[in-house]
Amino acid sequence: MSFLSKMITARALLSATDRQKHDVWMRVRGTVSSVGQLQNAKDALDPLPHMQRALWNTVLTRILSFPVLSSRWFIPKWATAVIAVAVVIRTSPLLFFASPTVADSPVMLLPTQGTVYVLGASGGWEPITGEFVLEGHQQLRTAGGSEATIVFHDDGVVRLAPSTIVEVRDLADRPQDDLGEPSLVLQEGTVWVQGLLPFTVEPLAIQTDFGTVLVQEGSVSIAKSTLLEVSVWNRRAEVVRGNRIISLIAGQRTQLWQSDESYVTDIQPREFTFGWTEQNLNRDAVHRKEVAQWQKEQRIALAGILPTSPLYPVKRAAEAVDTLFTFDEETRVKKQLVHAEKRLNEVVALLKNGHTEVQVPLEEYKDAMLAVAGHLDQDVFVKKLLQSELMENAATMGAVLPDDDVYLLKQVVLEAGAALGDVMEDRADEAVLLDNLIALTESTDDVQKLLERFLVLEPSLTLYRENRISAVARREVYMLLSRVSSLLLKKEERTTAEEEVLQGVLAYLPRRSAEPPSLSEEEIASFIEGVRYRVFVTYTLPRSRRNQLLKELVLLEGHRDEGRILRKLYASFPEESELSRSIRSAMQDLRRRQIDAGVL
Repeated sequence: MSFLSKMITARALLSATDRQKHDVWMRVRGTVSSVGQLQNAKDALDPLPHMQRALWNTVLTRILSFPVLSSRWFIPKWATAVIAVAVVIRTSPLLFFASPTVADSPVMLLPTQGTVYVLGASGGWEPITGEFVLEGHQQLRTAGGSEATIVFHDDGVVRLAPSTIVEVRDLADRPQDDLGEPSLVLQEGTVWVQGLLPFTVEPLAIQTDFGTVLVQEGSVSIAKSTLLEVSVWNRRAEVVRGNRIISLIAGQRTQLWQSDESYVTDIQPREFTFGWTEQNLNRDAVHRKEVAQWQKEQRIALAGILPTSPLYPVKRAAEAVDTLFTFDEETRVKKQLVHAEKRLNEVVALLKNGHTEVQVPLEEYKDAMLAVAGHLDQDVFVKKLLQSELMENAATMGAVLPDDDVYLLKQVVLEAGAALGDVMEDRADEAVLLDNLIALTESTDDVQKLLERFLVLEPSLTLYRENRISAVARREVYMLLSRVSSLLLKKEERTTAEEEVLQGVLAYLPRRSAEPPSLSEEEIASFIEGVRYRVFVTYTLPRSRRNQLLKELVLLEGHRDEGRILRKLYASFPEESELSRSIRSAMQDLRRRQIDAGVL
């Protein structure tokens, strides 16, 4: 038997049986008096009456002799506690707010073809072959055959044609523009300007010796030589010259001389297809989409905790506490506006994550702006803050068009501005209509998108038909509709959808009369006699005669028989005179246009 087996057997022999356990317990129980034991315990714990009285007197004596502390000791302690709690509450929002700072985009120079030069500190031209961060008051030059692009943040771009000299001045990111300087000075050559700024924001300013060109939304070419030629290819622009403002819309051109002379003429539809023009219009469409994407990414970076997060109620509570414990009126209003803008950032982030139910934060944004506007009657400063906030919100969505899912943010900002009539001009309907038209012009190469965009646009066109928009906006709508019809008519074969859109657009345009036949020789001779009479008989002073001839040449531009008339007219004027040189210049300009159009 093993040792373990022996141990188990021994343990079994030594263990008491149940009967033995019962007998032992009965013998012990008989000797114990439970009542007596408990009584003895009670007597030991319950003191005698005289001992109770002595103990109570001792307690009373100690209570009565305890010194009463002065209340002045409690006030500092309570104040300290309150301050500590306030500090914790004020700093807690920092745990839930996204950082309000995003890396600023510099003004960049991007050489796109050939070599570009910058004027160095030594006074010599230094070549640039790659991306270059610009500083204020830097001169740039493109050589013959080279081109470059200047990117002004998300406000717009300026493209330099060959043989162009410019000076960059104002590098501020709109709407923070307090310098009062032009964005750029055109000294020589040609530039193409694309503006992506809404009407609420200060425009890009291109200064020349002949005047300053202001561009907000649109595409404009500016050529400077012995005269200044400004052509608007998209949206609008203004030319400021002294106390005069020349307003131009898409499809219009003005020429300015050193004298006070200036003329506004229509751009011929075929000019939209010329090489440099068509190339830049295509570049504008691409750049606008890139800027719109960048603007969305900026807002997403600032969104912070979203409504879909369990911590979102904590974030909103932190915002409320942050505002509540801000006692300075000006700072509190600023924080209310900052918190309101966070709703827009959250909407962009929600849309990117696939959430389409975003009406609640959009309504909260409008409600917050209206709540701040409730103080307008009490404080003029509030009005300035509201204007600044609305301009900032609009500027950060200037590149967004209706084909983007975040366009509803732009609409909400415009509607909020319209609801605050004393703060911002009510042009929301006009802006939406024009944005839809721009989107339509950019969709002419995509049949499905073209039809979708037109169906969205058509209800807004009632504003145009019923004359419920400003005169300038009506002119813009007309030119944009004409542009769409021109692009569709240019197609030799059109689909059913394209034909439907074309007929829908033409319904809003005046009917064109049949193209007149070419003039006969007798009719051309009569036409020239009329010009000569208005130039030589009506006026006697050389300057007045030249002005009248220039007007005649402007009216002649685009005529079916322009070339024949110019040749006959040139032969009928005195040789080598200032008047004949003006006619020869018009003939050369016609030849350049025909070469660009592929006619010659």
